[in-house]
Amino acid sequence: PGIAGEKITISPETRKTLETFVKMPATRKSVEWVTNNLSDEDNLAMGMLNESVASVDDLQSIQAIGETILNRASSSGVKYRGMGMIRPDFDKASNIKQVLTQRSGRGSGSGLFQYDGMEPTNYQTNVQDLLDGKIPGAVDKIYTAAQRLLDGDEMPRILPEDAMFYTRPDAPLAKDMELNPLLRYVTTVGKHDYYALEAAPESPDQQKIYDKYKEEQAKKRKKKKKN
Repeated sequence: PGIAGEKITISPETRKTLETFVKMPATRKSVEWVTNNLSDEDNLAMGMLNESVASVDDLQSIQAIGETILNRASSSGVKYRGMGMIRPDFDKASNIKQVLTQRSGRGSGSGLFQYDGMEPTNYQTNVQDLLDGKIPGAVDKIYTAAQRLLDGDEMPRILPEDAMFYTRPDAPLAKDMELNPLLRYVTTVGKHDYYALEAAPESPDQQKIYDKYKEEQAKKRKKKKKN
């Protein structure tokens, strides 16, 4: 982006790419196209735009979302004794573009993006509103956060490097994340609770919880295969 005084603006090249994107069919291929044609800074900014409510969320809340993107890009997966690699997919996403376009096992067809906000209709709507100036303060916040994160050591991080998941406390899957023994609550920033993958049990009692969880997951997979 260009900077005029302290006001951050979207560069002409980025604006042209985004204007092309919003005119494309609302498909995941279109999302992949725009992601491949934007810089790391632009992609990080767009990821944070899509996963936040940039008009009301503060800079710290938006930056924390961006940190999970970088944390996933730098992760090589997490091994857990007795289960092997529990998130090998993180080893396949080693940069911002790959993280943002990585698919999940949810949804039909090609599968939903792991970051829900990257889904095409939501992404195009957000970009159109951004270009039309309908999200007050958004450009300044998402690009300030992106620049801070990509500057590396110059700005302190909000989250630890193993924090890669988040949810709103009132979200449908929030309770599942809270009860999942493979996840560890880290902190709350803004409206999101952040979690890290737990690599190993910390006590015999926790080991029992993990073992029970593994048994339940195995039963669910077996039942799913039968159906």
